[in-house]
Amino acid sequence: MKTKIYIFLGCAVLFMSCLKLKSLLDVEFTVPYDKAEYIKGFTDDPVIPPQGLKRSLPLIRIETKSEDVAAEHNTALELVESAKLVGLNTKMLIPVGDNFDLLDSVWIYLSATGVSEELVAHKFDIPKGLQTIELTPEDVDIQDMFKQKEMIVRIEGHFNEKPDSTSKILFDMKLRIVANPLD
Repeated sequence: MKTKIYIFLGCAVLFMSCLKLKSLLDVEFTVPYDKAEYIKGFTDDPVIPPQGLKRSLPLIRIETKSEDVAAEHNTALELVESAKLVGLNTKMLIPVGDNFDLLDSVWIYLSATGVSEELVAHKFDIPKGLQTIELTPEDVDIQDMFKQKEMIVRIEGHFNEKPDSTSKILFDMKLRIVANPLD
């Protein structure tokens, strides 16, 4: 009976050691994506009621260059086991000095061709006068989107006024990638 217990304990220790070894081989790196984009406004011309209006802006496409990024970090795309958003800021670039008073809440969704849309970041109760908004990332794995040639960004906001089509914003997005050669 003692022999079976020792064998079981030995197997458990060996299993835990293998898991620890696997995690020690993780390759982790952060990938920045910056994209300046004109706000195209709404596709129609809605009337914004006094209580505001929840609407999405036209989609924005961001090239991932994921194969190149993986190679730069001495790994391969097929070894990537997770990709998570760790930071997302938006900054009003044009007109200079403009701010995000046109909305009070924003939700950012990502998708890719053949990959379902996911909520990746949000910000509620946006104070007046901000030229830069730091969004709160959601804890979702978006590796399937990162592995595609491009990611599709959808911005949904609760608007208090119509966006100006001459406004330009900068997306400063950072993804945390984990790859492992044992996968």
